[in-house]
Amino acid sequence: MKKKLISILLAVMTISASVPAFAAPSISQIIPEAPKVVEGNLKAGEELVVQDVKTEEYKDKKVAEVVKKVNDENTKTTIKEVLTDLKVDTTQVIKTDTNKVVNPTLYEPLTPFVDLAIKKEDQIKFESTGEIKATVTIEAAKDMKKKDILIMQIDPNTGKVYFVEVEKLNKKTGEITATFPTLGPVTLMQKVPIVVKDVSPENYPDKKVADTVIAFKEEKSDLSLTDVLDKLQGNEEKEIEIADGKTINVDDYSSSMGFADMAIKQGDGEYLYDMDGSLQAEAHRDVDDTDWERMVQEAYPDFDVDAAKEDKALLTELDSFTLEDSFVMQMNPVTGEVSYIENPEISFVDPQAEEEEAKAEENEEEIEEETDDDLMGWVVEDEDKKNEGEPDLVIKAQFTSMGPFAIFMPKDK
Repeated sequence: MKKKLISILLAVMTISASVPAFAAPSISQIIPEAPKVVEGNLKAGEELVVQDVKTEEYKDKKVAEVVKKVNDENTKTTIKEVLTDLKVDTTQVIKTDTNKVVNPTLYEPLTPFVDLAIKKEDQIKFESTGEIKATVTIEAAKDMKKKDILIMQIDPNTGKVYFVEVEKLNKKTGEITATFPTLGPVTLMQKVPIVVKDVSPENYPDKKVADTVIAFKEEKSDLSLTDVLDKLQGNEEKEIEIADGKTINVDDYSSSMGFADMAIKQGDGEYLYDMDGSLQAEAHRDVDDTDWERMVQEAYPDFDVDAAKEDKALLTELDSFTLEDSFVMQMNPVTGEVSYIENPEISFVDPQAEEEEAKAEENEEEIEEETDDDLMGWVVEDEDKKNEGEPDLVIKAQFTSMGPFAIFMPKDK
């Protein structure tokens, strides 16, 4: 699937850091068919059309500048940069047109901007009398999953930004149905790839975080929270707050895994750690990089750990469980801030079986209807998995930054 996504990007994107510039694709390559109106207030003689952007007709000149920059084949522009230019505060909660929370900074454009407009005779206008529900065929949407794509639309007259959820997707044809709140430039976006990997402190902007991770880089478990915080902050306080009204004694905690990185993968060997907002992640880590025995014994005291050491596939038979009184510690390698995620949910999965199951589902489902897909959810695979064929430990939690993280448990557990 990853190779397929890369080929799609190379075929349709006009912005790339690692490949030569390509000529901008024509409208027929991006959207080969005219949109079909499902519901909307079009007047007699009016037609909904998609066209190459006409930025000179935008009333908001900042929108024109942003659209030109994104569509410039020699420039790489992130969605975060787009939103910053348009004065959207990416540190605040952002919602879609259907009131679902989304983190648009963790998306990247699949297509250049094109204009959605109303045509009457030879006149083009961007003013509508309400939202328009339409079906559009977008080449880049082929073989995608509905939960992984999102439409961004900008009002060319006011500069207001909208995030539009795809209501229906035909994965074979790329036909999508969505309700557009306005007219103007639109781009189809996909979730950026996020991975878990071995730590790379040499790439952290914050020196204290880098030095701390270097000090404990070779440890796979039993990191003393006291030692970690002392190295990071020169911490002399024994009591720290890990949540509103929840304090712990740092001497009472040690890790049940070594530090691992969560990072945005931008290209071959290139990773980003700068992120606003949060994401709901299912973060995978090879079981051999964790003290899985300690976690399992806490949740399942009667489980045969010795048998599982001989056959780790037995772990996948366990139901998911919550590590009570434990937490994920995360260090932001950009700002140096520390965050704590209480009571993470733990499970064990066979990544190969999951991949085969996902492929089977893709073959069965040609058309994805509107569902409660979590646009904030990412399956974050372990890119540095050491032992193929063995299970992954999966941490399900809401992460508030990229960067190094580890699970800490009470020492008496």
